[in-house]
This record gives sequence, structure tokens and C-alpha cells, in this order.
Amino acid sequence: MKTRSRLLIALLFAPLTASAVDVTTELGRFGEVTTWLVIRTPETKMEVDPFQPMGGEAKYAAMGDSKLFPQGDKPLTIPTTKPGDTVRIGEGVWEGMRMVLPDMPGVWNEFPRLVMPDGGYQYAYCRLDSPRDMKANLMAGANRGKHRLYLNGRDLGTFDREFAFEFARELPIELKKGPNHLLVRFSGGTSFACRLLGENAEPLREVKVTVQGPNAQFVKAPTPVPMPEKDKLLARAQEIPPLAAAEHPEWLGANLARTMSLLESGKYTHRSVRILFDGQSIESGWPELLIQRLRERYPETTIIAENRAIGGWFVWRMQKLLKHDILRSQPDLVLFSAYQGTAEVWERFLGELRSETTADIVIRTQHIDGNEAPDSPREGAETILLRRLARKYGVELVEARNEWLDYLQSSGLKNTDLLRDKVHLNRKGETLMALLYERHFPSAIPVGQGWAEQVRRFDVGRFLADNKTDEIVLEGDGWTHNDTRIAKSNTATDQLRLKFRGTRVDLVLPISHGRATVLIDGKKPSEWNLFHGTRPQPRVASNTAPNTPMTYHLGAKMQEETWVLTVTEGNADADEKKANQRVRFRLVGSKTGFEGEGWNDRKFVSNSGRITILPTDWHTAMQPLKDGEPQPVMQGFPKLPQVVWHILPDGRDEVPHGPGWWGPQTDYYSGMPYDYVTVADGLPCGIHELTVTPVPDPNVQRAFTVIGVDVHLPPLARDAAEWTKTGTATTPRKP
Repeated sequence: MKTRSRLLIALLFAPLTASAVDVTTELGRFGEVTTWLVIRTPETKMEVDPFQPMGGEAKYAAMGDSKLFPQGDKPLTIPTTKPGDTVRIGEGVWEGMRMVLPDMPGVWNEFPRLVMPDGGYQYAYCRLDSPRDMKANLMAGANRGKHRLYLNGRDLGTFDREFAFEFARELPIELKKGPNHLLVRFSGGTSFACRLLGENAEPLREVKVTVQGPNAQFVKAPTPVPMPEKDKLLARAQEIPPLAAAEHPEWLGANLARTMSLLESGKYTHRSVRILFDGQSIESGWPELLIQRLRERYPETTIIAENRAIGGWFVWRMQKLLKHDILRSQPDLVLFSAYQGTAEVWERFLGELRSETTADIVIRTQHIDGNEAPDSPREGAETILLRRLARKYGVELVEARNEWLDYLQSSGLKNTDLLRDKVHLNRKGETLMALLYERHFPSAIPVGQGWAEQVRRFDVGRFLADNKTDEIVLEGDGWTHNDTRIAKSNTATDQLRLKFRGTRVDLVLPISHGRATVLIDGKKPSEWNLFHGTRPQPRVASNTAPNTPMTYHLGAKMQEETWVLTVTEGNADADEKKANQRVRFRLVGSKTGFEGEGWNDRKFVSNSGRITILPTDWHTAMQPLKDGEPQPVMQGFPKLPQVVWHILPDGRDEVPHGPGWWGPQTDYYSGMPYDYVTVADGLPCGIHELTVTPVPDPNVQRAFTVIGVDVHLPPLARDAAEWTKTGTATTPRKP
């Protein structure tokens, strides 16, 4: 009775009549349900239905009366058994909230999620607007506590937190044409992942997400939770013996000149700096400390950080994921470390990074684990190998091994004092590792080689003010300019042209720019087959196969779509470690359709030639059976495991409107906030011609405006004329 009395805070004798506007957004790139209303209510156990006296929670979730739809800035009300009456639940009102990415996305932690704060936030609601009746799937999970889902009043179940919550469960649902009401109840604060998918795990982009509120601006991102002061790097550094100064401080940062310049100038250029970590399970804990410290040092620069490390994956495995996790992520800085890498694999890894990106790179020698003595040799084969490759490829090297040994000797600590097991770092070890890295980011960077040849800015001012026609040329009579810094046109017969040599093109625009179309050598970027694929992931975390592909290869005529590989059979064996290693599978594309069946012991080329999978692409590479070798007994799976990946475009045929307007600047050198729009990434290296054509807008204030063009030329990129062979030697065949 006490709980019931707390719930019935206020009795409202009329339904809500205040006007509200629909705020409609698209699903996220991977089907994320992006926009929600959330509300704080009196806390009750999940087993208690707070609406039971009024007909039950499910009845409210059905939203049978449009007057009772949740509205931003309005209280949560439900009908009573008395016609026309409603009951207010709690003191809170519905608040608009957007899904946000985690602070450092990574494996099992990479999609936007709804952050439900602690302190009584127990309900979230949104409307899914479907253009037709359709079957769909709701991929949902939470990282803390329990949650219950309702769709159109149907109870989809109550679920507890799980590992890999973003892939926790896939619930089959049916959407009806028009509005569908999704209500979620939580037991407490949590992060909630929710994606709307089709039969082939493709995002149902035709469905829209709608919430109602007083205006479009009421939907906001949650306030970030600051790191406690005691957990910041400088505070944690006081918990361990001091780290001695570097033996050669003048060498630190010698290969990070571009990264340091971007960090220092970000407050003026308004350009974000993208930092990507990759490697194994050691790359945890300390990366967050390093990023926290860099953000503390450069508070007005936006730093976007990702951690793509995977526990137990050695260098040769990580090299296979390079194209999925790094190459098309457009990083400015890559920090990588992993075990068990031969000289050949390390060469391929660093060579590919230098051929495909303009990123700065940091690698390190390995720290001292629990199996080594403090007087272990300083110079091993791996240390010498990494030092040689760092010099060869212009890579920053953190000499962690030698510095770790020096620290143990000077501090009097044992190697196990810095570890939580034989290998992984504890709190002290994470602090030490972050400090070793942080001093490679000095404020006074050494004079080193510039990067103008790798990332070259072409400015419209060269044409407008200097009367030069060897770079950007503005053709047509509709172009106007302001102080020769910005060119503007609202005329479809005008063009910006630029000949360049490179692999990636970014337009540098004011954030209030209008639209334009893009051609590269007279072709749309979409006609250049500029695509990349995401890392293969289990469709559902709880249903995996012992042997699945780590990677795959793209062919011609790719398109944006989702691919699902279904493992249909595996070999039977009394030894569990040998069972289900030789497998049979089928492949389906969400747009291409059925693409054939294959075995993992031989090369597979899909019917369309779009996807190729080699025997060495699987976690365990299987050799074809030899002549006379008995055929294995194949067996099915109780539930067929599936692996999913997405093909995403790396170019755009049209530049959309800019994100907004800019206010007064504090000084002349700040200029205005820039919008960097990548129109092509992954072009074959060579001489190309960019053509940008403004799209007229009835509102001349929304005309296309441009400042310049950034062209990326990776240092080891090879012109197409240098390629030994172009195209593909594979021909689609039957399995």
C-alpha cells in the first residue's frame, strides 16, 4: 500500500490537450533506434506492475488513446478505471534523449546506446513509423540490471544484463503500417542498445523514429559523466613511485608532428582528431587514461577515440582485420601493439597502414610480464625488430620493455606489483603504461619532416586572390566571394575543378554550406566501387560457431548492404576441439540475395563475385581432404550460427546541407567552424580531377560555399600504373 500511495501522486481529471510537434529521425546506420523519451518515476521492483490497479502496464503500453501518447515536458499519465480520468505517475516529465556512442567504442561496445541515468529513470518510449506491415527483428540488450520491452502493448519479455549486450538477443516482431509504440521499463540506470533489423540483419532504414515534444530542440544528448578526479592520470600518478625522466627527451614525439599540431590547433581549426587503438587485451585501462589526459591538455579540441583491441588476437590475426577496423576509419593516429608477430607480418601491417592512410603510428615493445625476472635481457629479437621497422616506416616507438625494467629497478617494485595476473596490468600498471605513452606527446614537438605532401590543402584563395589556375579553378559567372577566403555559388552551371594526385578527397566547407554534386574523373564516387566492409560479428552473441571467418574480400560492383553467412554443418568428432572445424555454409546478401554455398577448406567466390573467402580467412584454416582421405561425417547445429557484416560506402555523390550556422568568433585566426566532408576515400592512387557543382536552393542564404579541398596521399601509395595486376583473377563457380 505504501508503494501504491507513492505512485498515485496526482489525479488529473482531463487528458493532455497541449499541442506538441513530431520530432522524426531516421534509424542509425546500423538500425539504431536513435531518439527516445525518458522519464523519472518512483522506483519499484520489476516484478511489481505499478499500473495494475489501472489495467496493467501492458494496457498503457498499447497506447490505445492518442491523447495519452507520451509528450516531451509532460508528465506520465495513464487512464484509470473511471472514464475520462488519468493518474499521474511520479513527479517527473518526459525528457527527449538521443542515443550516443560510448566514449571509446570498441569490440562488443561499438553502437550508439540509450544512457538511462541512475536515480529513478525507469521508462523509455518512442514511436516507430512504418510505411507498411512488415516482419522485423529487435536486437536489444542492456549492460546493467533488468529491462522489459513492450511493442504495441505486447510483452516481449523481461531480460537481465548480458555480456556483449549489443548482440544479446534478437526478438522477432511485427510492425503494422503507421505508428508502432515501443515502451521499455528499466530496473535502474543502464546503457540500452536497441536496433531494428530485417530478415537478413539489415537495418530497416525505411522505418522512422518519432517522439513528440514542444519543439525539435528538446531532444538532447545525455550529459557526460565526468571521470572522478582520483581516477585521472595525474592523480593516479601520485599513487606509484615517480617515473624518471626519459633518457633522450629530444626524441619523444619526433614522429607525431602532425598529431601534435592537430591537437594544439584544434581550437582554431575546429577539426576533430581521430585516435584509434588496436591490439590485444593489454590495450585496456591505460588508453582511457591517455585520452583523458590529452583532452585535459587540449580541452577545446574534439578528440574522437576508438579501441579496436581484441583479447587473444595476435599480430597475424589483427592484420586480417586491418581493412575492417582501421583503413577506412580515417584515423589521424593509430596506436598498435600485439604479440606473436613475425617480421613478415609486421612489415605487411605497417606497410599497409602507410599505403592506405596518412595516419601517424605508434607501436611499442612489450612490458615485463609475471614470468620474467627483473634482470631479464633488455634487447630481445622482437625489440630489435620493432626498432628497425619504426625507423624504416617513420613510426613512433615506445620502448616499454627497457623503460619498464628501468622503472622496476629504480622504484624497488616487483614486476607482479604492476600486474593483476601473469600478463595483464593492474591499476598501477595501467598508470605506468599511460605515463610512458603520454610523454611521447610533448608540447614542444621536435622539428621533423612535414606532412604537406601527405595531406595537402588546396585553397580557393589561390584562384581568387592570386589569379592562379594550376590548382582550384572556379568556372561560371555565379561565383562570389568574401575576403577571398570563401567562394559561394547558387548556380547549377558553375563548377569547382581541381586536378590532384591522391586517394582521399575532403571538401573543407563552412558549417552553413549548401548542397553540391561531386564527380571524380567525370564519374560519381558511387561508380568508383569505393566500399569497405565491417568486421564479421556473430549475429547473436550467445550463438556462435567454433570456426567462423575473420575476414573476407570485396569484388566489383559492390553496393551498400548486409551479408549473413550461415554455418549449416560441421564435422563430427569425439574430440570437442576438433569437432565443427571443417564447416559448410551459405551466404546471403540483403540486396544481392542468395550467393551460394561453400566449404571452409577451399576458396569460395560468391555467385555475383562480390564476396571472396579464402581458407586462410577462417579462425582455423582447414586444408582440403587428400586423395583417399575419408569424407568427414557432417552434422547440423541445434540452432544455425550466423555471422554478419555490413558493406558501407566510402564516397558520396552529393554534399548535403551543412549542420548549422556559426556565431561570432573570438579572433581573426580562428576563422569559422569547418565542416570536413569526405567525398571519396580509397581511390586508386594517380592523377584525378574533382568536379563540384552547386545545387541551387530557393533560399539564396543556403547556397553552396567552399573554403578549400584537402587531398590525402599516403606515403607508400602506389599509382595504379605500378600495380602488377589489376582486377581479380577469380571467377564465380559452383561450390
